[in-house]
Amino acid sequence: MPPGELIELRPTKPVQYSGADAQFTQHPDGSELVNFAGPDDGNQISGLTLDQQPGEGGFTENLVDRLSPGQRHGLAAKLCEYERVDLDSRKDWEELTKQALTLLGVTKIDVSRLPFLGAAAVQHPVIAEAVVQFNSNAIEEFFPPTGPVKGDPLGDVTEEIEEAAERASQYLNYYLTVQDTGYYADKDQSLFYLPIAGSIFTKAWLDPRDQLPRARYIKADDFIAPYFARDLENSSRYAHRYHLTGGEIAKAMALGEFMELTLPRPGLEYGDQETMEDMADRRTKSLHEDDELYEILEYHIDLNLPQGVDEYDDGGLELPYIVTCDKTTQEILSIRRNWRQDDENRKKRVWFAHYKFLPGLGFYGWGFLHVIGSLADAISGSLRAQLDSALFATVQGGFRAKDGVKKGGSIAIQPGKYQDIDASSEELSKSFFTPPFKEPSPALTQLFEAMVQDARRFASLTEVLVGQADNKAPVGTTLALIEQSMKLFTAVHKRIFSAAREEFRMLRELIHDFSPAAQYPYHMEGKRQVAMKDDFGDHVSFVPVADPNIISDVQRIALAQAVLEVVEKAPQLYGPEQQVEAHIRFLKALKVPDWHKLAPTLPSPTYMDPVGENALMMTGKPVRAYPGQRHDMHHQVHQFQVEAARNTLPPDQFQHVYMVLAAHMREHQVLQASETISAKMQQTHGVPLPPTDIYGQNQDIDPKVEMAISILAAQSLPPVPQAMPGSAAAMAQGQQPGDPQAQVQQDIQASQAKMEAAVRGKQIETHARIERDTHTFVADYKQKELEHAQRLRQMEEEHQARMRQIDQETATGILRKHAEHTAGQRHERVVHLSALARSRDEHQLSLRHARETARESLTAKRQARRSMNGHGRKKAA
Repeated sequence: MPPGELIELRPTKPVQYSGADAQFTQHPDGSELVNFAGPDDGNQISGLTLDQQPGEGGFTENLVDRLSPGQRHGLAAKLCEYERVDLDSRKDWEELTKQALTLLGVTKIDVSRLPFLGAAAVQHPVIAEAVVQFNSNAIEEFFPPTGPVKGDPLGDVTEEIEEAAERASQYLNYYLTVQDTGYYADKDQSLFYLPIAGSIFTKAWLDPRDQLPRARYIKADDFIAPYFARDLENSSRYAHRYHLTGGEIAKAMALGEFMELTLPRPGLEYGDQETMEDMADRRTKSLHEDDELYEILEYHIDLNLPQGVDEYDDGGLELPYIVTCDKTTQEILSIRRNWRQDDENRKKRVWFAHYKFLPGLGFYGWGFLHVIGSLADAISGSLRAQLDSALFATVQGGFRAKDGVKKGGSIAIQPGKYQDIDASSEELSKSFFTPPFKEPSPALTQLFEAMVQDARRFASLTEVLVGQADNKAPVGTTLALIEQSMKLFTAVHKRIFSAAREEFRMLRELIHDFSPAAQYPYHMEGKRQVAMKDDFGDHVSFVPVADPNIISDVQRIALAQAVLEVVEKAPQLYGPEQQVEAHIRFLKALKVPDWHKLAPTLPSPTYMDPVGENALMMTGKPVRAYPGQRHDMHHQVHQFQVEAARNTLPPDQFQHVYMVLAAHMREHQVLQASETISAKMQQTHGVPLPPTDIYGQNQDIDPKVEMAISILAAQSLPPVPQAMPGSAAAMAQGQQPGDPQAQVQQDIQASQAKMEAAVRGKQIETHARIERDTHTFVADYKQKELEHAQRLRQMEEEHQARMRQIDQETATGILRKHAEHTAGQRHERVVHLSALARSRDEHQLSLRHARETARESLTAKRQARRSMNGHGRKKAA
C-alpha cells in the first residue's frame, strides 16, 4: 500500500496508485477497485472481497474488514464532518448548559460580574433544592429495594405466559439490583442530572466481556443529534461521543468488537472545552505521557456502503448501521448492521431511550435551568444586593482629604479601643466624609421573598406535608391539595415511566436476541431459580414497578388512608376480604417493617354447638350455620343470649351484639326453611331441593331447572310458623316485652316487621303476577300452536312428536337428574375429606411414633449416662 499522505480522502476524480502486486483505483463515490494483474490487465475486481465472502462471519459480523484503508478514512472524515456540523447547530444550547453549575451554586460567580471588589458572590439554592427533592422522590419511586421492573404479559395471556413473565421479571430485578452493581448508582446520578439539563439518554448494549446486557445513562452533551432531528426512531443519524483508553481499545480488538489495527498514539490534549464534570469536581485537564485517550464517535446512521461490502445493500435505500469511529486518528473501528435479520423492511433498531424532564419545543427536553434559570439568577442578584447593602450599612467607608491630617498612613479601628492620631476632632470632621448608606430596603426584601415563592411553587417545592396540614380536614381534601401541588412532578414521572419502559424493552431484546446463554440461574430468598432465554420473547414487556400517578409517600399514605376511611364508614358495602385488603394497603403505604406480622387475617369459622356459638359471638369471633343442624334449638339458645344481653349490657353495646346474633339467627332460619321445603319436595315428588350455599358464590342454574324448582317449591310450601314471643308479628299484635330498657330493640323489631310485611305483600303480588303471566303465556302458546298447525299442516306429525317429548320431560325428571348430579359431587367431596382426614391421622400417628421413639432413645441415653457416672464414681472411690 502507498504511504498514507498520498491518499486523497475526498477525491474529485479517480485516483490510481500501485502496490507491491496490484493496482488500486479510488473513485469519488468512495468505492475502490483492485487489479491484481497489474496496470495492463483490464480484469478488475472489487477490493471489498479480498479477505472473505459477504456473510461469512454471520449477520452481526464487523463489516469494516471489507473496506480498504482509503474507504475507511473517507467514511471517518465524513462522520467527523457530521459531528462538527451537528455541534455547530446547538452552540447556544451548550452555552446555556454551562450556566447550570453556577446556578446550582457549585462554581463561583465570575469576578467580572461583581459590582466591586469584595461584593457578595452567593448563589441562592432554589434550583439545587428543586433538583435534590426531585432526585429523592424519583429514585425512591423508580428503584425500590425489590427492583425497578415488573412483567406485563402481552397478547392472549395464558398461564404459561404469566409464569414466563414472572420468571423474567424476577431475574431482571435480581440482575439490576444484585448482579449489575453499577446500575443503581448510574440511575441515581441520571435522575439528578435530568432536572438540570432537561434530557438524558440511556444506552443499552451487550458487554462483550461477560455477554450480559448493560444500560447506562449518557449526558445530553455527549449525545449528538442533527439539526433536523425530532425523535430517535425517525432520525437518520445520531452519535454517542465518549473516550476510551488505549488498553480498553486493545481489549475490544481482542474480543472482536473492533478491527485489529495499529492506531497512532494520540496527543495529550483531547479537547479544549472544559466539561461539566471538570467544573463540578474542580479538576483540570492533565494527562501523563503514558496515558492514551482516544475520542470515539459511535454513529447510529443510515447510509449506503460501497458496492459489494454488504450483500443486503443493493445501492437503493440507505440501510441502518452502527459505525464506530476514532475521531483522534480518523479511523473506522467497526461497522455492524442495525436491523433484525428476519426484517424485510430493514427497520432501524433503537438502542437509546430519551428521558425528558419537560417536553420542550425541539429535540432536547427542558430542565429547571431552562424555565426558571433567569428567575433563579434574579433571586441570587436580589440576595447579593441585600448583602451588599447590609455590608455598606455595617462597615461604612467614604472619602479622606489628602492633607487633612498631619500624620499620614492608615489606622485600623478596633472595637473598644481608641487610637492616637495627630489631629483635632474638628480637623477629623473636616478631613473625612461618609456618604449616607441605607439599610436594605423592605421592598427589596419583599420582592426577594415573592420571587423565591414563585420559583418554589413552579418547582413543586410547596408540597403539603401531613404534619403541616389541618388534621381536622378530610383525607380527600388533603389528597387533593397534595395532587395539586405535585402536578409538575406527576407529569415528569409519567415521562420517566414511558422512557423507562423503552429502556427495559432494550434490555429484554438484548437478552433474547443476542445473549448466548439459554438459561439464567440465580438465587433469591435462599432459593435457586432459573429464568429461560425464551421468557424474554415478544410475549412479555417490562414496565417500571412505580405508579406514575403516585410520586411520594405522602400521597401514597393519604390515598391508602382515604380508602380505609371509605371502607370503615360503610362496612356493609364491603366484604371481610376487602376490609382486610384496605388495612394491608395502609400498612404497606406506611412502610411498616414486617408488615405481614401485623396484617389482619380472616379467621375461618368452625362447627360449634349453640352455646359455643354464643360465646364466640359475644367475644367478636365469626360463626356460621351449617346444613343439618337443629336450627330451631340453635334459635332458642341464641334468643336466650339476646335477652340476657339486653338485661346486662348498655344500649350501645347491646345494639352491636344484637346485630351479630340476629344475623346468625337469620342464617339458621334460612337454612331451616330451605331444608323444610326440600324435605317436603322429597316426600311429595321424590326429589330434594338443590342445596344453596348462602356463604359462597353460587352459579347460574339452567332455566329449565329454575322453572321446575319454582313449580314444585310453590306446591311444597309448609304452613307459616306461629308468631314467637318478641317477634315482629307478636309486637304488631300488641304483645309487649317485659324489659323497659329494650325500647331501642322494639323499634328495630317494629321496623323489621314492617319491612317483612312489605316483602310478604310483594311476594304475594309477585306470585299472583307470575300465575297470571303463566296463564297468559299458556293461552298465547296454545293460540300460536293452533295458528302454526293451520299454516303448516304438513309438519303436524313432527310437531306432535316434539310436543309429546316435551310432555315427557316433566319437572320431576329434570330435578331428579340434577339431584343425582349434586349427590355425586357431594359424595366426591365426602370421599376427598375422608382421605384428607385419614392422611392427617396417619401423619399424626407417625409423629406420635417418632416422638415416642425419640423419647425412648433419650431415656436410654440418660440411663447409659447415669450408669457411666456411677461406674466412674465407684472407680474413683
